[in-house]
Amino acid sequence: INDGPDVYDLVFYPPAPPATTHLVGERNNVVVVSTTNLGTIALGAGVLLSGRAVRTGAIPVANVTLSVIDLTTGDAILQNQTKTGAFGTFNLAVPTRRIELRLDATTTSFVLGSRALVRHPAGNTALGDILLPPGAVVTGHVQRTNGTPVGGADLDFIHPASGGEAFVPNDNTNAQGNFSVVVGKGTYNIELCPKPSDLLVARETIGVSIFANLNTGTSTLVSGVTLFGSVVDAQGNPLSGVDVDVIRSCTGV
Repeated sequence: INDGPDVYDLVFYPPAPPATTHLVGERNNVVVVSTTNLGTIALGAGVLLSGRAVRTGAIPVANVTLSVIDLTTGDAILQNQTKTGAFGTFNLAVPTRRIELRLDATTTSFVLGSRALVRHPAGNTALGDILLPPGAVVTGHVQRTNGTPVGGADLDFIHPASGGEAFVPNDNTNAQGNFSVVVGKGTYNIELCPKPSDLLVARETIGVSIFANLNTGTSTLVSGVTLFGSVVDAQGNPLSGVDVDVIRSCTGV
């Protein structure tokens, strides 16, 4: 290591799939002062996850950014291949547990919606063609009632029929309170959620039709207060994963 003594993260990439399906290995926070023997690096066994990103007409889409999330831990699973090839294809090594494959189309030369697929592969899995729908650019500005921008607010685009959330990369406002995202064309409920530390009330806009580029204008978030507490069962044991909804009594919203 030419940079000399330091603390390093070391990443071990096996030959790329389909040559092997070994998982990428990591050693983090390795203190290197002098000659260091790391011992044996054991790479986990994985399976092959393959497919092809296409747009309407089964036309391959190159340069789609690929990422895989381990849904058990929430950690990213490092890959040799991080973008689709010239013919839209990909070959990834993944573990045999629940994962989310994310295809970020914002790095392509087309305006396309991105996709996220949840799978639990038991063996080598061929996904076939994954359609990236035609997209539209949605922009806007988020501010407080005094006109100062709200940075770091998260936008979620929810499919009204299924309640599922669309995968939309880069869906946070910047320091100036502005956002610009690409979503697949369709109708969405848009949830705008500021950081809890901002003490601002989130808002939801129902049934927004997005079939062309759309500027949502300025969204103003009002100040709020923190509501907190704990939920237990009849025996006093804490309950996790309980969904809490707050409804205005006068409006039902």
